[in-house]
Amino acid sequence: MKCKLDRHFYPSGENSSFNCHEMRFSEYATHMRSIIDRTRVDITRDNRATIIEANAPHEYIPKDTDAAKPRVGVLLLHGLFDSTLSMQSLFNHYKSKQYYVRSLLLPGHGTRPGDLLDIDLREWIAATQYGIDSFRNMVDKIIVVGFSTGAGLGMYLSILGAPIDGLVCFAPSIRIMNRLAYYGHWHKLLSWSCDRFKWFCITDELDYAKYQSYSFSAPYQVSLLSKRILAYCDKYTIQVPLYMVISEDDEVVTYKDTVDFFQHQLHPDSHLTVYTNQPSQYHDKRIETIPSANPEKNILDY
Repeated sequence: MKCKLDRHFYPSGENSSFNCHEMRFSEYATHMRSIIDRTRVDITRDNRATIIEANAPHEYIPKDTDAAKPRVGVLLLHGLFDSTLSMQSLFNHYKSKQYYVRSLLLPGHGTRPGDLLDIDLREWIAATQYGIDSFRNMVDKIIVVGFSTGAGLGMYLSILGAPIDGLVCFAPSIRIMNRLAYYGHWHKLLSWSCDRFKWFCITDELDYAKYQSYSFSAPYQVSLLSKRILAYCDKYTIQVPLYMVISEDDEVVTYKDTVDFFQHQLHPDSHLTVYTNQPSQYHDKRIETIPSANPEKNILDY
């Protein structure tokens, strides 16, 4: 069956695996900038700098530090279909605190949606481990700050014993209810007959820092990550302070499972913020609720 798609929707061949283990972070960032430049379909002379800057890894190393204070390294991990731009405000925040800050670009992201067709969870794990290891001998403490898939990767590596001293997790992918994950394991049975069947949604790629077309394969890998986290947490708990933020109105992450997960984490310094329009129902003093409605700003929920 013929169903030829635009170049956006085929792998570039350069960004579906992680092969930068031996590089310094600055070399890795430069390497990824070159890949973005070569593989993006939408780059022109006028937008080249904007697109590369929005998607590439970034780092900030303080020039002058107080020897009496512990050196803190922060690794920023974006979510599925996103890029490093989604973590830029956090990058600037930690930079203002004079922390060592690095934002990682997960394999398959930042180039073209087709690069997520052949992605494997192991490549995201390898990239995350690299980001953590890149701080070795540079800092006294490492904090991983992640959104959604990035948060899940940080938690998973922490459970496995990576040298992480704290976790900040926004809408972590503890368990996703998106139907993409449910149908994901069927896509290979269907896609042999037509490339279009590899995709849940194909649309115009108008956002230069976030994919808007969704393949079946990538959310399926996120569901595998969620299963690993839950399986390990039946036996182990996260041993470092964990700060989590979730919304009861989230349409992708199941907030009840996230709350249950948090309540099994016993560190006294851990904290969970829940945005909700329901009365507080939690006895755990580490959990706070914040109204997700803000009528003055015409916000109904989060």
